[in-house]
Amino acid sequence: MVQMEKRGVIDLAGGGFMCLVGLVSLSQSFEYGIGTASEMQAGYFPMVLGIIAIAIGIGIAVPAWSKPSSWPSIPWRPILAIVAALAAFALLIERTGMMPAVFVTVVISTLANPGLGLRRILALSIGVSLTAWLIFSVGFGLPIPAFGSLL
Repeated sequence: MVQMEKRGVIDLAGGGFMCLVGLVSLSQSFEYGIGTASEMQAGYFPMVLGIIAIAIGIGIAVPAWSKPSSWPSIPWRPILAIVAALAAFALLIERTGMMPAVFVTVVISTLANPGLGLRRILALSIGVSLTAWLIFSVGFGLPIPAFGSLL
């Protein structure tokens, strides 16, 4: 029964967000020419997508309006861990290079799941760091050093 109550609030918020995205797309489409269905201009496709997004948002929000609702509990630990991991990556990538930045990012993001052991965290961090370096620096040839000037 608790899940049904939470779903009303979540669906209402999700439907409202979809309507907002649709309204923004629709309003921005008028900055360009719309044209007709047979002679579409640049704003036609965003206009159609905006209308579809609004319809989907209404379809999600209207049934949720009649459901009993209560605010779901917010999982703060995962949210804060991921935000901290992204901030750490942004601060470290230029100073320490790719591998240490990715390593620290993965270590911090694993705080979202307290059930992982130290061995798993280290193995995951090393594996993801090496894989990221191989894909982006070696594979794609991006000019990101493996280790930066601080090391």
